[in-house]
Amino acid sequence: MNLVNDPAQTTPEEKQTMIQTIVNKHVTKHRNDIVAIGVYGSVANGNAGPYSDIEMHIVTKDGVLLESHEFIYPPYKIEIGSIERSKIIEKAKRYECTWPIWAGSFINVLRVYDPEGFFETLKIYPYSHNEEEKRGVMREFMIWEPYECMGKIRNAYAKGHLTYIPQGAHQLLRKASLLVGLQNNSFYSTQSKMFEEAMQLPSKPPGFNELALLVLSGELTDSEVVYKHCEDLWQGLNTWFDELGIQYKVTSLPF
Repeated sequence: MNLVNDPAQTTPEEKQTMIQTIVNKHVTKHRNDIVAIGVYGSVANGNAGPYSDIEMHIVTKDGVLLESHEFIYPPYKIEIGSIERSKIIEKAKRYECTWPIWAGSFINVLRVYDPEGFFETLKIYPYSHNEEEKRGVMREFMIWEPYECMGKIRNAYAKGHLTYIPQGAHQLLRKASLLVGLQNNSFYSTQSKMFEEAMQLPSKPPGFNELALLVLSGELTDSEVVYKHCEDLWQGLNTWFDELGIQYKVTSLPF
């Protein structure tokens, strides 16, 4: 059987050479229309692996639309997002439950063409939300995701569908990690390190680290043990919300 070689490895130097090629081509063609070009993601964070892709912002003047691209150019996977100045600022100001995952793409930007220092200004916008907005997002997310996830875990346990418990544990931990990031106003450098980075943050629910260590160890074959850790985290989430003063339950019908 012939193995598919892609995704293929590239060195940091090869990635930088390709980035500069992309910058040169765009600046040569569109210098008067481009505000800034930056790299985000693992390459910008300095933790790219040999199989990491290249992700780039191309910020244009308002009213100028350049084509965005996402493509495979072996051995590279490249994503180039072209966006107008006012629109990327609007996106950077957005605040929602997945903020801890994507905020870094506006904060940790490797400037490769930025004559006006635009990216230095851009990185303040993801922090423009206030405490009331944060609590509202956390409250709504608790209802939409962790609460429903725990219901599925309990259903699976009650019905003896124990093969779902490890999957449910991973999902519950991911949702709890988003809440931890929101509460601490911290974004994660990469989704693959989200659990480890969340464990280091100061404010988090009881039971979080214990389930995180279990999931990260890969020792999820004992469904009874995994289920107990899920219950412990769920109790911890509710205790944590009480301590934070975030009430997600109502005492009467809202209509």
